[in-house]
Amino acid sequence: MKFGLGSLGSMLRQAGFTIPQEDQDRIFSGDGYAEPFLRLLGADEAESFDNSDYEHATHIGDLNQPIESSLKGRYTAVIDGGSTEHVFNYPQAIKNCMELLQVGGHYLGIVPANNLCGHGFYQFSPELMFRVFAPENGFQVERVYIAEQIPGAKWMRMPDPAEVARRIEYGGRRPAYLYVRARKVAEAKIFGTIPQQSDYVSYWAVGAGDHKRRKGVSRIKNLIGGLPSPFKRTIVAATSVIKRRRDPAIKPVDIFID
Repeated sequence: MKFGLGSLGSMLRQAGFTIPQEDQDRIFSGDGYAEPFLRLLGADEAESFDNSDYEHATHIGDLNQPIESSLKGRYTAVIDGGSTEHVFNYPQAIKNCMELLQVGGHYLGIVPANNLCGHGFYQFSPELMFRVFAPENGFQVERVYIAEQIPGAKWMRMPDPAEVARRIEYGGRRPAYLYVRARKVAEAKIFGTIPQQSDYVSYWAVGAGDHKRRKGVSRIKNLIGGLPSPFKRTIVAATSVIKRRRDPAIKPVDIFID
């Protein structure tokens, strides 16, 4: 997607920022990196992390490994603008992001969710974000959105699967990203308890699993398998349409006021 001065001005106005035009112009007259934009939004200090110095990052280090202790609790915001999906040791990489923050600071994530297979090592689910940025790890999720990468795309607010007591799945035909805002509310031993998928935690608590659901699906598949081919194609096509329907728990929002 193309992004220019006009797009920036429009979004700043919608978000309620009043910034002189000459200050906006300076963002596009620099080296193309994000630091001038972050300072425009009010950052006193903007530093970067990379595994190589080819783009002149402030700190050079491999996020697959623990960060230096001197950096822990140093920042009020950490922006993961599409970085952690490229780090093989994701649990350590996201832990680093969490440890960089001081209490009261925010993790701001923009990470691939759908139809970006091959972009990095991983694509991420809302479930993962809610389980990672959990109270036991010293965090509180404030917002998780998903939006497809097209002009004018609707932003959808994703609920916590644990709160709605079921899996929240999103399907679409275009690349989509998750947008995450989580606040550090306390110092805690991060991943002292390993995150688990919420629906399985519920199953385990009552000594059950999803075998009943799978058994029902198998019966339906066996029934369809006995039908003539034209009927099977019709049923399969109808099933695909149903799967693409949005879960009612996923709510479209106005991103500038939500």
